[in-house]
Amino acid sequence: MTTHAMIDVETLSTNPDGQILTIGGVKFDPFTNEPTHSHFYYRFDIDEQEAAGRTQSESTLEWWGRQSDAAQEESFNPDDRTDCRTILQALKKWYVGCDAVWSHGQMDIEMLQHMCRQYNEPYPWAFYQIENSRTIINRMERDPRKDITFVAHHALEDCKVQVTALRQSMARFGMIK
Repeated sequence: MTTHAMIDVETLSTNPDGQILTIGGVKFDPFTNEPTHSHFYYRFDIDEQEAAGRTQSESTLEWWGRQSDAAQEESFNPDDRTDCRTILQALKKWYVGCDAVWSHGQMDIEMLQHMCRQYNEPYPWAFYQIENSRTIINRMERDPRKDITFVAHHALEDCKVQVTALRQSMARFGMIK
């Protein structure tokens, strides 16, 4: 069985040094329709990131103001915040056994790698394991995610939906192992 990881982060900036609100991850086999598994979800400590010099952008804050109440409540909930190093170490352990890491664009991976460098933690993945679901999904006639009801911008929910859309896209284009 092939094991890939899908990762999503919700942030306060699109810059590599931006503050990360939440991270979600799921493991999956891109070549089957088996359910995702080994779900991973944390809320980052924002105060710690601010003290460490990680940034926010006004445009991202304005963007958040236009998102659903459910997405805002989840991403900005002050409860259960975890320090960055603990999350990065948990991510490294969680990623063990994966053949590839996917995200919907390169920003998520770049931000996590920037944080790894900042906290002197090794990247969980090798450079050749990084994949971009956006490249494949954008080739579809219609984005498959538009036909799924979910709380957009909830990092874990986004991962699950991105896996579904990726699988549909790969099947549509005959992509096999």
